Amino acid sequence: MGDDTSSPCPPDLAVENERMRISKLQEEMNQIQKEIEQARNQITTYSKRKDQAQKLIDNHAHHDLTSDVDEIEEDDSTLIDRIYTETKKKAAAAGSFLMKGNGRPLYLEPDDLESVHDILKKHKTFRIDLVKKIRKERAETDTALQNINAQYEVKRSDWLKKVDEWEKSQKKTNRDVKHREIFEKTFPDLKKKREEEERSGRTADRNSELLQPSDEDIKARTAAAIPPLLRPDAPEARLYFHNNNGISREPKEEHKARQEEFLNSWTEEEKQIFVDRLVHYGKNFAAVSLFLPNRASLGLRLTWA
Repeated sequence: MGDDTSSPCPPDLAVENERMRISKLQEEMNQIQKEIEQARNQITTYSKRKDQAQKLIDNHAHHDLTSDVDEIEEDDSTLIDRIYTETKKKAAAAGSFLMKGNGRPLYLEPDDLESVHDILKKHKTFRIDLVKKIRKERAETDTALQNINAQYEVKRSDWLKKVDEWEKSQKKTNRDVKHREIFEKTFPDLKKKREEEERSGRTADRNSELLQPSDEDIKARTAAAIPPLLRPDAPEARLYFHNNNGISREPKEEHKARQEEFLNSWTEEEKQIFVDRLVHYGKNFAAVSLFLPNRASLGLRLTWA
């Protein structure tokens, strides 16, 4: 039989448990040590802030404090409240310093300058003459445009009357007859056709067909509206932009130069191959281009042209 006082756990397992327990205790001790260091650092930081705030309070102890500050200090206010109150006091002091400035504002308006007041006074008297001048120029421009429009209408009506008189004149009728005879002599078919129409009794229909287009022409002319004249200062009469992009001063010379440059890029060997293949394949430039790897069919077509 074995010994009754022996450990129920094997020796190796007991050692391992002891090591784990020691390791866990060490980790807890390290964690506690870190927390202690953090607390010390916080205490040091708060102490420095307290010293700085105390110095600020001591430096301004001789200044007159407001009643609110006195009340806060008497009530044993916290450090943060005292710092906040001191900051407000400094901001108010800085603002009062800026407002002193020998009684002058921080910036000037245009109306604060004497020269602006002089300009406004002169403008009150100058404005009247300026308005009169502008109105006079506009009236003269309107009158000139009305005169031009009236002259145009008179000349247009005279021209229409002359055209109507010419259409109905005997001179035009004789000239038309003469021209018709010349055309009939030159083209005998026209004369035969006219005589056949006259013999077949279709002269009336022919006259109606000829009159119909003339009536439509008259209706179209009378219905055409002549646009009004544009004023010189009208937006439509202004030219806003001159587009000279891609303009060609000498198109023929440029085309000739490009063609010569293209032809000069051909080597003698390529020219000879092109001529030989052109004899065999004709204008089949796609087949000819197979023998010239550096040339496309379009370039071959331009070279042949």
